[in-house]
Amino acid sequence: MREKNIDIEIRPDNARVSNLSIFLTRQESKFPRLFNLILYVVLPLFFLVCWPIFCGHFLAVLERTSELKANDAIFENRANEAMRLDSLIVIVQRGYDDCFEQYQQKSSSAFVNITELKSFMQDCTSLEVQRSHEIKEEIKKDLDEFYTAQTSFSWNTCAKNETMLSHAEQSSFAYDHWNASFHQLQETYLNIDGESDKEESIRLAMGNATASDSCILNSLGGSFFWFTIMTTIGYGNTAPVTPQGMTLVIILGFVSILAFATFSVAAGNVITTISDDFLRRVKLKRMTKGWTSVIFWLITFVLAVLLLAEVTRLYNNKLVNNESDGLWTFKERCWFSFISLTTVGLGDYHINHEAFSLSDMFYLPPILLLGFICVANFLDKFSQAVAVTWENIKITNESTLADILHTRHIRCLTVSGKKPKSEDSVYARSMSVYDNVSSKDVLADEDESIVDFTSCKP
Repeated sequence: MREKNIDIEIRPDNARVSNLSIFLTRQESKFPRLFNLILYVVLPLFFLVCWPIFCGHFLAVLERTSELKANDAIFENRANEAMRLDSLIVIVQRGYDDCFEQYQQKSSSAFVNITELKSFMQDCTSLEVQRSHEIKEEIKKDLDEFYTAQTSFSWNTCAKNETMLSHAEQSSFAYDHWNASFHQLQETYLNIDGESDKEESIRLAMGNATASDSCILNSLGGSFFWFTIMTTIGYGNTAPVTPQGMTLVIILGFVSILAFATFSVAAGNVITTISDDFLRRVKLKRMTKGWTSVIFWLITFVLAVLLLAEVTRLYNNKLVNNESDGLWTFKERCWFSFISLTTVGLGDYHINHEAFSLSDMFYLPPILLLGFICVANFLDKFSQAVAVTWENIKITNESTLADILHTRHIRCLTVSGKKPKSEDSVYARSMSVYDNVSSKDVLADEDESIVDFTSCKP
């Protein structure tokens, strides 16, 4: 009774598996192209887009605090430099005292002519003060640009709204919040310690001021960074710095690379098969093999480069207020597309993480993935064409390197007096066509011109 009960419980599961298998087989028979496109192209590419969103979020969580602290340190240095510049103006203003002394030495009268004194002081100090202000503004602008470039917003977004997403705007917004935090803390320390400890209050306020309250987690920026890891592009514009983040990249990053390689090969094979079938149907069979197919896939690769260049232009447009300012030229966009699709990723041009949104994740990465497939198919057709060319000019023969080495191994065993294993004997019989001799002759061959006895080691 027990065995019968077990059978009753198992059969429905087997029936479900069988029915599912039958259903999938029927669908593949009815719609072979659509079925394989969905199963081996659409679903894997969708997974390769969603997987970085999952991993990138956790990586951004691990790296967020470290980036905020680094930015706070940059803002502190920036404020220190601004204070030093302000002190220069104070020094110049002290020149008023020197000018007054010069007036006293110049004037022979014991009485001060106010109008004359005022005119003299303006002439004496106006040029120096004006020039000092000009120098201050020039230096301040250079320092602002320098410290703005040092800040990072790969794992955080510091913006009031979605229209303030460029790197410079986020840096300015975060610095304003850091300044507000600094002045608030300085007033607090002054009220506690008194006016006599003003310098100490400045030092404490600078050490504790932060702009973290103005920033939120940029998990989508982390998602695109993870996408560059998975596809091995690696622009190098940012990297994890915490031990936890590095560990996550080592473990899940390697898994991501394996998934990308596996799914890309499968998708590439399906797309190649479907495209070759289409070309045969429209009587363009010549474009499915040889150097003609290489040219065909080279053209698709060029089209993928141009498509990615145009998409990059649309993405960069939302990072700048003025369309003529800060945008890449057509040549630069094509260069970026090439180094991205070939996974070179030099880093001179890269996608900024600051403004990366969820909608961007579903058009930039898919286009890159399709471009990778075009590159892979081009390389596959190229290698096939080269192999056929070599065979036609008799550079290689039909036997592979593995066939030749295995045959030499069997001969070495025979010469040394050892009996080949059963699988080696079977292999020798299958390879007897190679030397146009029987399998028995292959196993008994002791011709030194054919077998290198020095390579036969016991």
